Order: sequence, then C-alpha cells, then structure tokens
Amino acid sequence: LSSNSLTGPVPPALQNMAYDNSFLSNPGLCSPKSVLKLPACVAGSGGSDKLSGGLLALFLALGLLFALVALLVIFLVVRDRRRKKKGDGNAASWKLTSFQSLNFRESSIIRGVTPDNLIGIGGSGQVYRVPIGNRAGAVVAVKKIWNSQKLDSDLEREFQAEVNVLSSIRHNNIVKLLCCVSGDDAKLLVYEYMESGSLHRWLHGKKDATAGAYPTEQGALDWPARLRVAVGAAQGLCYMPHECSPPVIHRDVKSSNILLDSEFRPKVADFGLARMLVRSGEPDVVSAVAGTFGYMAPECAFTWKVTEKVDVYSFGVVL
Repeated sequence: LSSNSLTGPVPPALQNMAYDNSFLSNPGLCSPKSVLKLPACVAGSGGSDKLSGGLLALFLALGLLFALVALLVIFLVVRDRRRKKKGDGNAASWKLTSFQSLNFRESSIIRGVTPDNLIGIGGSGQVYRVPIGNRAGAVVAVKKIWNSQKLDSDLEREFQAEVNVLSSIRHNNIVKLLCCVSGDDAKLLVYEYMESGSLHRWLHGKKDATAGAYPTEQGALDWPARLRVAVGAAQGLCYMPHECSPPVIHRDVKSSNILLDSEFRPKVADFGLARMLVRSGEPDVVSAVAGTFGYMAPECAFTWKVTEKVDVYSFGVVL
C-alpha cells in the first residue's frame, strides 16, 4: 500500500511487524505503535472523521432551517387563503335574500364592504358605496348592521323592521331595497344608490359623504326643484300609511332621510324606526321614544301612542 497518498491512523489489525514496509511514502498515515515505520499519531490526527462529522452537523442545521422556512411559508399561504375566503364570504356563512331581480352575487357585496368605501355612519349602522362591477358605473348602497359579538336585540329589531317594510313597498318615491345578506356577525341591506346624496346636503350646504363634496351646482335646488322634491317626498310618505298593508309610519322623517337621484327625484329612506299599524287611523303603542329631536312631534315626548300624524309633523319641519 506504499505511495498511495493514504491518510489517517493505520487500523489496529495491520499494526504488526509483518507490514513494516507496507505503508511507505504515505505522509498522511500515522501509527499509534512504533512497530511500523510511520510517525506516531497525535491528538487531532483523525482529521477526516472530524471533518465528516462537522459536515454532517452543518447539513443537519441547514435541513432544519429549510424545514422551518417551509413551514412558515405554508402557514402564511393557508392564512391568506382563509382570509380571502372570509372576505369573499362562503355559502355556509352568508345568506342572500333578494327582493328584486339581481345581476350580482353576494360575494360582490361582501368584498365591497371595506373602510375605503365607507360613506356614512348612522344610529343603526354604517353605509357603504359599493361598485358591483357587472357593468361600468354600477353602484349600490350597502347598510351594515354589525356587532363584534352578537347582534344587539335593538339593532336586530331595526333590521327586521327595515326589511319587512322595504321588501314589500314598490313606489317611485321610496328607496328601493334590492336584497338582504345575512351572516353570523353582520347583516347587510343593499339599496339602489342615490347619486346626489341627501336633501339635507343641498339645503344646508354641508359636506355629504354619500356624494363626496359640497354642493357646487348653482340653482340645482331652485324653487321649482324644491317644489318637485317636496311633492315627491309627500307622495312617498302618503303611500306608506294609506296604501301599504298593514299601514306603515316612518317615525324619523327629516331632510337627511330624503335622498335625491341624479335628476333630483326624491326618495324616502332609512326605515330603521318604522312601525306597522294594525289598522289605519288607530294609534299604535310604542315601547320607547323614537325619532330625531327637532323633527319629532311633541306628543311623542309624553305619550306612547303614535299615528301617521307624527310623520306629517316631521315633514312639516322639513318644509
């Protein structure tokens, strides 16, 4: 085995006089015993074994690191997919109830309920301007009644009142309810979108999030236009107690609840406090004072019985 560039200690079985000249010209060899013509082995001479052990430890560390990175990537991918599913909504957690012929799905509505689309906050929920994407410029208004834990009983009552009223009403001067989307922690009412915002914005010149700017069109609400708005709103309010079955009173008539479309046609909105009467002309007993101070009829402050005349009083304040 001479002159073969061997390294390391000679195995014990070969360390005897019979192999005295068998390992010549191998500078890397050593022998613990002096019987062979080789240098004695010293501590650290087993370099190849220690080198292979170091490489093994390095490979193990790299493998562990790779496994941790792979697990982290898998976790992030799964979390993102769950968030997307939660954002889009799935059939098990969202239920769509339509009251009109629709050309969009509930996923389009749920995706659009984001802080960027928030246009208003009311006493019973938030309102969003949601593009539905089925055609250019198609937009709906979405009212979200939501609680992080469980829907409050009062909000639930207002939600059901609005659905019960609007789902059965068909009138040109009452805002159209398109559908209702119900989930575990949120309820959404989807309306037609009124481009010109509220009457309050145009009367008082205040910024309205539904339209996004201060009124700029001079003469948009001249006297003929105001008369048309007043007559249209009156027709919508008249329809509810006299044509609906059972009759309905709004109980929160005010200029901010009269919305205007692109041609300034008025529509009565926000039926969250609406109350159904047993028979027209008979007072109904309520459990709490409802309405907006300044627009509310005086008798609402000291009696629990209300009739359609409370809407007449509030509309008089609007006029």
